[in-house]
Parts: sequence; C-alpha cells; structure tokens
Amino acid sequence: DVVGASLNGKLFLAYDTAADRLMVYDPNLGTARIRVVGFSTPGAPTVANTGAGAYAATLRYYRVRWLQMSGSTIIRRSEAGASVSFTPSGSGTAARITLPTVPSEGETHWEIEASTDNSVWYLVWGEGGLDSELAIATTTKDDANTTSVYASGATPDPAGFYGRFPSVKYLITDGNRLLGAGAWESTGATSSGRNSTVWFTPVLGSADRGDDERVPNQTNQKNRLALNENDGGVITGLGAIDGVPYAFKGRAIHKLRPTGDVTTPYLPDKIRGDIGSISHKAIAEGEDHAGNAALYFLSHRGPYRIVQVDGAHQVQYLGRDNEVTWRSINLAASTVIAHS
Repeated sequence: DVVGASLNGKLFLAYDTAADRLMVYDPNLGTARIRVVGFSTPGAPTVANTGAGAYAATLRYYRVRWLQMSGSTIIRRSEAGASVSFTPSGSGTAARITLPTVPSEGETHWEIEASTDNSVWYLVWGEGGLDSELAIATTTKDDANTTSVYASGATPDPAGFYGRFPSVKYLITDGNRLLGAGAWESTGATSSGRNSTVWFTPVLGSADRGDDERVPNQTNQKNRLALNENDGGVITGLGAIDGVPYAFKGRAIHKLRPTGDVTTPYLPDKIRGDIGSISHKAIAEGEDHAGNAALYFLSHRGPYRIVQVDGAHQVQYLGRDNEVTWRSINLAASTVIAHS
C-alpha cells in the first residue's frame, strides 16, 4: 500500500508509518536513504552563564531551527522551536547556548534566533544574521552581544512557513508542486483525520528553501483545500490531465482549477456528484483515440475518462460494452480492487 511521486530529484512515498509524516527517498544525502519529509520542530535550547566578567544582566529569549545545507545553500529548514528565557548573572562573559537533541533527519546545521520580548525575533546565527549558521557538530555557541544589536539580524520566516506534509495516502505532482490527499493517521496534529483534504507544496523556486517539502500553514496562507468532508465520501485518489489536478471521491469528482495566484493557487469545482474513482491505483493518465491527453479512472459503474473536448474537460463513459463484467467487480476487496 505505497504510492510514490517523483519531484525535484526525490521520490516521495505515501504509506502508513504510524506517524503523521510523509516519507521521501532522498539521494542527495551523504548516504541516500528514506527519511521523513521536512524536519521535526526543535525543542528549546539550554542556556547558562560562562566565564567571568560583566556581561549585562538583560533578559532575552532564544530558540533554534534545524537546517540541511549543501555548501552555502539551504536545502530545507525547520519551523522555529520552543523558546527559552535567560537573564545573565551580570558576572559572566557570555550566555552559552547549547543545542537541543538533534532529530537525526539529515540535519547538517542549526541556527539561533534571539528576542527581547519573546514576540519579535531576529536571526543571530543564520542566513542574514549577525554571524553564519552553525555546523551540527558545534553543540554550543556563546552570545556576548548586547541585546540592542539583535535587531541588526534578519527577520526569520513567519510561523507556519515550513509546515510539514502529513502522512497522506495519495500523491501526484504537476511538475512544480507535490499534492497529497487522504490521511493515514486519525490523530495527527496536521491531518487530524481529514480524509477529504488536499495538501500541496509551493511552486519550486518560490523561496528556494525546501519548496518541495513544505506545506505553508500561516495565518494568511494555508496550502490545503477541504473538499466537502461529508459529501460524496472520502477522497479515494488523485490524478491530473494537462497539468490540472483532480481529486476523486467514491461518489464525486473535484477539479482543482489553477488560478495563478500564489496565496490561493487552486479553486475547487465539483464536476460530478454521482461517480468517482474506486481507488487511487485505478486512475491513470493516457490518451484517447485521437491522441488527446485523457485521465482514465474506474468508478463503481465501470470505466470513465476525462478528456479535453472543444477546450473544456469532459467526463466520458467507457463501459457500455462490458457492463456485465464491470458490475461483477468486488468493491469489498480487502486490498487493491483494481489497477489502471
């Protein structure tokens, strides 16, 4: 029960892992392997006084992020972790920050953000910060800066920018985005048992920082679409034709119309409310008799296809001459009912 989709030189894999995380085969690591998509959120760092001196006893806050880097290029980045408050003793030389437990998810570096109010954050060690990010083998960093210089660092990406892809059941790609639907886990913090939701990544190159692995979950941008949770059953598969994605339920078909808008890249349009696909693996892109791109799928009534006719996509029934055969199909099969 595995579904794969290839994007950006990686093979993304949807299967039941007992964790609310999508998986990916990544050949770009030092040792190619299957790993979770994105990063776990870091825990809070620990901070202590170090040395003898007169480092000001000024309250500040610290938090960290995980990075995977290739040279100076950031491949992917985590969400910011939990913060910790610290007030130096006033008789030390610096605040020594110790990284939290690493997740062993391919991270190569970490970066440190600082704040004076636990609300407005600045990069101190990281891209655009006061100094560069830290190799993962460097487990501590001493902060001897006055808190007034923190504001010279770059403003970090907002919360939710590096939202994680949940453990979906189905995957497709339109060549620029990864789309997933269904939910293996019923209690995951991300999917929360949403079986009629489609998640999708930003377009490759939109930020050049893990675009193929992040699903923004910000206040003003949430890269997911809820397709009428209680209407037509749950999503049973995904497909695409001419770069236009389709989400299939057992008794419904939703076309995801591209808008060209970054914040809302798709608008759902239910084109059928009586048929859908019996499974993801019964959906396949191909051609019709005239060589036009077509999306074939098997419904509970038999085979159909979606094909472009006069500039519009049209659903066509293909099972008339084999209706007796299709009606005998075992929709209660315990594993895979059919393949296309």
